[in-house]
Amino acid sequence: MATLIVLEAQPAYNRTIQAYMKRRDALINKRLDAIDNLFRSSSDRVNYFIRNVKEHQWKNTNSSELISSINHEINLLDTKIKSLMINDLKSVVDFTKERVDKSIEVLGVDVPYMPLQTSSIVELETMLVNTLVKGQTAATKAGIDYAVRAGVAGGKSTFEVAKEISQKFDVALYKTNRQARTEMLRVDSMTDFKRTTQLAQTIGGLRKNWLWSHKPDGRQTHADAEARYEANPIPIDEYFSVGKAKLMYPHDPAGPPGETINCGCKMGKVIVKG
Repeated sequence: MATLIVLEAQPAYNRTIQAYMKRRDALINKRLDAIDNLFRSSSDRVNYFIRNVKEHQWKNTNSSELISSINHEINLLDTKIKSLMINDLKSVVDFTKERVDKSIEVLGVDVPYMPLQTSSIVELETMLVNTLVKGQTAATKAGIDYAVRAGVAGGKSTFEVAKEISQKFDVALYKTNRQARTEMLRVDSMTDFKRTTQLAQTIGGLRKNWLWSHKPDGRQTHADAEARYEANPIPIDEYFSVGKAKLMYPHDPAGPPGETINCGCKMGKVIVKG
């Protein structure tokens, strides 16, 4: 017997998902702004250290003390970013669970109450965030250390060194924001998949498709995936073919970086009747 895709509620579902993605992006951008502010304030304080060095202290013998003060500031930044990210991961999990339930309800299905166990998701992402942020701040420290020592040895002014350090902070900020966005989107997708897998156990005919972000810089392979699965949804436990990769859901951590980093796609749901 041919499979019939239930489409009656699909227009309302599509609007719900669009609102979901808009709110999700707003939530993530708010968090990225907070990280941006942390970096800016740390950069300002580091530059204050540099510019207030008296000229007679601007020597090799004093650079170690200066670098120690700066590194202390970077350690504080590291702690603040990790704390912010980990709290945000928990809020993204709660947000996603709520929106997944609502989107399936729009399809005309009563969603049973099922507690979502989120500890494994948050623990995995906490480990990744700790690694990423620690590596990023370590690289920032190394760059600043070099800039200060090179400035002292080369006879640069404190203003010149401060300017160079500000540029290094901007580079670090760009990388950290990209990593933070990727990890928060990954948590959203992991929670989405876990919740949908739970619900599929009680909701017959629940399947998934691929929803492309339709952003100007979106990947062609993701647009192709949307077209491939739009009218051909697959079981929840099957892999999507996206380019040359096999992904269980958008941002699948087992997938290659080229198909998962900074992706804005979403896993869609449909109800089928055989």
